[in-house]
Amino acid sequence: MKMGPRREGEGSSGTRKRRQPQKDTNEYLEKRERNNVAVKKSREKARTKQKETNALVNKLRNENKTLETKVNILAKELDLLRGIFANRIAPRDCDNSVPEQCLSEEDVRVKQEESDDDNGNNSDMSAGAGVLMDHEYCS
Repeated sequence: MKMGPRREGEGSSGTRKRRQPQKDTNEYLEKRERNNVAVKKSREKARTKQKETNALVNKLRNENKTLETKVNILAKELDLLRGIFANRIAPRDCDNSVPEQCLSEEDVRVKQEESDDDNGNNSDMSAGAGVLMDHEYCS
């Protein structure tokens, strides 16, 4: 691309040089003062924006930690419920007795002791002490 002849006062980038006022004039001093005010204003605006950004980042980090904690709690709860569900039979399969699959080892022991009591075997347990109420394992 060919360029025409350069005009007087143009730099290599093709822009005109601005006229710079003499350093000892009122015009120069006023221009410097306006520039100093503009620079201070710009820097203060940048600091304010940075503080707001940092505050937002901290808020979002805290919110993220809270949500991660909730996710962990819910995941543990889900695992617990899955474990309980996996160890049960479906409620439609429950009848008046509690199936062996629904009983813990302690419940099985209590049920065996009740059975022994019903068959005439003496035990230290009082009658009905180990009865499971309302099918608490299969509901």
